[in-house]
Amino acid sequence: MLYLIALFLHITGALLLAAATGIEWLCIVNLRKVGTIENVRQSLSNYKKLGMIGGISWLLILIPGIYMMAMEWRRYSGWIAVAFIGIIIIGVVGGAVSSRKLRKAEKLLTNENALTSEVQGILTSGSLAFSLRLRTIVFLGIILLMVAKPVMPTSIIILAVSIAVGSLPIGGRARGTATAQTEVE
Repeated sequence: MLYLIALFLHITGALLLAAATGIEWLCIVNLRKVGTIENVRQSLSNYKKLGMIGGISWLLILIPGIYMMAMEWRRYSGWIAVAFIGIIIIGVVGGAVSSRKLRKAEKLLTNENALTSEVQGILTSGSLAFSLRLRTIVFLGIILLMVAKPVMPTSIIILAVSIAVGSLPIGGRARGTATAQTEVE
């Protein structure tokens, strides 16, 4: 019975993380539009609120996941180790790219009454979308690992393909920049 409760909480955490990721996509799209300074501040404020949702979802994923791992390690150890590597990748990329850049933009906006070119550059650069795309695809790879429970070599291939696909340059800076320029004209 305890295992089923842990599984329920674990899946709930994954669903919550998926919802937070969808909201993050909306925030990034809004930030890339680069409207008024008030709009950017509101989008940054909304983005910061995702930290709490993300934290709760990761706790719901990891705590029950560690319990279930302890119960099932002998049967499924290959995919579990690779999934943990994927989780680390998500955390590192999210912290090193998205969080760092958005904190910098927020700091630059603190004493400004208008959007500076530096803030616009941060918000319209492809790095925020790249970070989110990579984290989303790696998260989907982890879900595939949880469902399929493959052996170690197959698990490594799944994670590697997830990283490769998440790293593909899809869309680009020009599209977000053109949208912002069109709205201004």
